[in-house]
Amino acid sequence: GGSDGANPNSTASRPRLVPWLDVTTATQFMVFDSHLDLHPGVHKADMLGFCDPCPEEDKFFRVRYRYRGRLHEVTVGEEDGVGLPNQSHQLPAEWQCPQQPAPAPV
Repeated sequence: GGSDGANPNSTASRPRLVPWLDVTTATQFMVFDSHLDLHPGVHKADMLGFCDPCPEEDKFFRVRYRYRGRLHEVTVGEEDGVGLPNQSHQLPAEWQCPQQPAPAPV
């Protein structure tokens, strides 16, 4: 610490880490015919492959996906419904990354 008496171990100056859970695989198993439909009112922590990493805190479900070569993203609340793909989820052109071409067969 310095002469100002600040505690170097204090968490006040460090950013708060937000816990998150990667549910990519579990979500992929819910996709049928290139569509994902989650109905409103369904508690996502109760779905197969999901859990509640932070009881008593608000949760959000974020999905980033590529559809027809364009990057999309949507974030919904714990019990909100969502249907993918949806044109309104498409990210702006400046956020789009060029897709890497598939490797040529050898």
